[in-house]
Amino acid sequence: MATMSVLTRNEYPIRIEQDEQEVEQEMTNSQSGGNPKRARAGGDGGCDCNEIFLIIIAVFIAANVIWDLWNYRNIYLLRIIVLSILVILIIVGIVTKSSICMLVVMICFAIALVIVILFLVLAIIYLFDNSISFNKRIVDLVQVILLVLFFLCACLASNTLRQRY
Repeated sequence: MATMSVLTRNEYPIRIEQDEQEVEQEMTNSQSGGNPKRARAGGDGGCDCNEIFLIIIAVFIAANVIWDLWNYRNIYLLRIIVLSILVILIIVGIVTKSSICMLVVMICFAIALVIVILFLVLAIIYLFDNSISFNKRIVDLVQVILLVLFFLCACLASNTLRQRY
């Protein structure tokens, strides 16, 4: 009869743990392009859904800036400059996977969220004003509610990406 070598109970789990660690290290290296410290946010499949959402926001903001430039008035100058900087920060933050850029973007969106919440309070107050037509008051209220949700989602997406980078 042939004799079989018997593994002790302690040898087998150590080998499995080492194999799992090697597989995890290999997956991290393949995702990050050889850099074991940081994996790409989107993985091998491309962009993450949060990155795509912020890219879409950047496109909408850029379209708004172009519209403001087309209908240029001196009152739009500060808005054009601030929104242009925000678009650049979003794109640079996503391309370079920079947590600092995402932190600045998140702070900008949080400031905008506070301002829009103040507009929401004003829209609710104007809801009871009889000098403005009721339809206009409802439309204004719905627009402000959508803006609050928009900026809240943008804050959450930029915070998620900031933590991931």
